[in-house]
Amino acid sequence: MALDYAKSMYPEFNWVKTPGQGHNQDNHDIEAQVSGSNLEKFGFSHEEIILTESYDVWAEVKHSNRSTKRIGKQQLDPTIVSALISGNVIFLLFITNKDFTTGYK
Repeated sequence: MALDYAKSMYPEFNWVKTPGQGHNQDNHDIEAQVSGSNLEKFGFSHEEIILTESYDVWAEVKHSNRSTKRIGKQQLDPTIVSALISGNVIFLLFITNKDFTTGYK
């Protein structure tokens, strides 16, 4: 379902599920590669991207069946840090059925 959502929201990206069962080493569930030229339509400038380069796009899915549950920093930070460490992630998408904690709004 989340993969279909990512594809419908950003059809320019070739989204695929990452290998693994639930938890994977890179802290993301879905990924795509996109050329710099496709990023221009998202507001990236020529100073931020190289048009001929390829960049990674990650999506992390967070779901909770509890109606009062919010998505907190402790659930998002590992993905953010892993994306920074990878050095090639240009865009992060968080897909969730819950609200983010106040600190992340």
